[in-house]
Amino acid sequence: MFRLMLCVSSLFFLALSLSHGREIASNLHGIAFAAVTTENASRAAQWYSDMLGAKHLTDLSFSFYGDEHYNRFFQKEILQARSLGVDPDTLGVPDISDAGNYEVRGEFVLFDNGLVQLIEFARRDTPEHITYPKYIRLTGPGVLRAAQICLWVKDDVDFNQFVDELERKSVAGGYDKVIFNRKVEEPNEEAARNASVADKGITLDSGNFAGLSFAYMKGPSGEQLELYKMVNETRYYFGKEYCKRKGVTTAFLKNYRDNDYKKRAGLTGQMWGLVQFGTRTDDMYGSVNFYSNVLGSQMMEYPMQAIDLHGDIFMNMLYQKETLEAKRLGVLPRDFGILDVSTDSGNRIDYRFNLFDNYHVETLRYTDGTTLSGPSFPGHYNHTSLAYIGDMAVAFHVNDQADLNQLVADVERRAEDQGFQGVKANRVVDVHTLGEHVDLEDYSRPFTSGNLEGYNYVHMKGRTGEHMMFVQFRGAMGEKIKKAMLEYGAVSTAWRETNPWTYGGYDEFCSKYPAPGAQTCNP
Repeated sequence: MFRLMLCVSSLFFLALSLSHGREIASNLHGIAFAAVTTENASRAAQWYSDMLGAKHLTDLSFSFYGDEHYNRFFQKEILQARSLGVDPDTLGVPDISDAGNYEVRGEFVLFDNGLVQLIEFARRDTPEHITYPKYIRLTGPGVLRAAQICLWVKDDVDFNQFVDELERKSVAGGYDKVIFNRKVEEPNEEAARNASVADKGITLDSGNFAGLSFAYMKGPSGEQLELYKMVNETRYYFGKEYCKRKGVTTAFLKNYRDNDYKKRAGLTGQMWGLVQFGTRTDDMYGSVNFYSNVLGSQMMEYPMQAIDLHGDIFMNMLYQKETLEAKRLGVLPRDFGILDVSTDSGNRIDYRFNLFDNYHVETLRYTDGTTLSGPSFPGHYNHTSLAYIGDMAVAFHVNDQADLNQLVADVERRAEDQGFQGVKANRVVDVHTLGEHVDLEDYSRPFTSGNLEGYNYVHMKGRTGEHMMFVQFRGAMGEKIKKAMLEYGAVSTAWRETNPWTYGGYDEFCSKYPAPGAQTCNP
């Protein structure tokens, strides 16, 4: 199921990663948060905290609207609507302008090595809770630009029991959109829920990913989630890359102790935080180059690269919900965003890990054929707006001392120099074309009051059109987040107090790995 990639390819992309993106990378502290568009942000936050042991940062709850936020969130779609002569609403854009009737509401929850931002676009002209009524029809993980969050289950936990318990608690709590796939084929969702505990996850016992257990599921708003547990070879190789990058995670931290939030969640709070933000691409190497050469990620070396992944158990685990739904609706699986990657299908999945300071951006390609030269699976979201429930964005954490607007302008220029012409940020002000030249101060403007005082953000589409953000946590908001991290025991390279590398927290763990210059392709 996994075929080895030529070592020379790994070294080639590693060399590119080291030679480009350094200036931008030096001003990034990894991934600040993964943003999820929800039906109800506060209820979603309750699921992440009650079920998974995250800390709900209630002093950062927010709501806002206005012309500048309308432009910052949806400028690409607004310009497209103008060119087509249609109302932006037809392209999935809620009117959060001064004259509109929607607003952005949101919550933050904190895990060990990062935040999850939960947002909703809700009516502001009524006391009733009415969320923008746009839903994604194609929910499968193989859809182009689809995103997912992967959560890291602790080493000593029975993985299948963890999945079973999380599912049971979610159902009991009334979270009916939380649905888990199985590795075996099931006739309906009821049968899937009642499947044997032994069939609720996949564990690889051999090959390059020996020691990896994983499961696919939907979150409380139908967002795509994944669970990882990593022991043995997989844990070794992941650990090696974190040590080389000087990345941060509690999984490798000396003298780590559980906090009360995890303890209250019980078994399903036994987690190390976040593993990766996954996104689908139509060009594997183009996307890897974007994250490494433009943003300065570290591509994980051989053998941590999935090559030609397929098989019946993977087909079931990836697509069971969508397969059952397509059957119920009488829709052809391909038309429902499902690529057949079963054992004899002749199709494949490949992915690479792009490590930032705290976790990865995983780039995945679903290929309609046996080789990477074959066509990318054509399924794609029929929209580009972030307002569709279940959509996600990855937000990169910009150094407090950096000029956010200048950094974003540098990203645009670097991307263009590398041949990524469509990577353009939205502006605060109205423009005629996406990426139009404006003064730097018109890229973004920070919040000066309220719970988000000191927060600033810029929205951008990535190389394949994936949702990206660049954010800063300055002033009052930065102090709140740092305080919450210290209380939770979370780690980050953003502050000296939250970075275990400043006090030798990883010295013992990383002493088992050779220096980067001494590493070879075959450990």
